[in-house]
Amino acid sequence: MKSPLKLQEKLRILLKVNHDLRLRVPILPMTDRELRDAAWVVEAYLQSKDDVINSDPLKEWLEEYRFFLADQKGG
Repeated sequence: MKSPLKLQEKLRILLKVNHDLRLRVPILPMTDRELRDAAWVVEAYLQSKDDVINSDPLKEWLEEYRFFLADQKGG
């Protein structure tokens, strides 16, 4: 299981290099709600882009977040 803090740190790094995504760089640690809201913004951003490729780091982060949620619900 990936820790929520590692997910948050990875998102923080991605936001620092992706200036197209209009999401402030979070202060860590984030609450569950802040992380969920950030994931929603990332998902909306990815859906709005026509040129998102499969190896997009934001897409990979979102998949890791979804896996984390599924693991939380299952355990």
